[in-house]
Amino acid sequence: MRRAILDKKLEEKLWEYLDNELDKNEAHQIEEHLSKCPHCNQKAASFITTILAPFLEKPNKCRQC
Repeated sequence: MRRAILDKKLEEKLWEYLDNELDKNEAHQIEEHLSKCPHCNQKAASFITTILAPFLEKPNKCRQC
């Protein structure tokens, strides 16, 4: 249960981080924590990949070209 709450807080902070809504100190704390915590780093990577996936997909090549 505690981990689920922490994951939710991380997700909220990641949104703020990605939107540049955190002050420099908070942004640094997020970066520092992610560099030292494998669990949160993996969660953050998964979260960011999920958010960016629609923008990173390669377009299908036309079969007639």
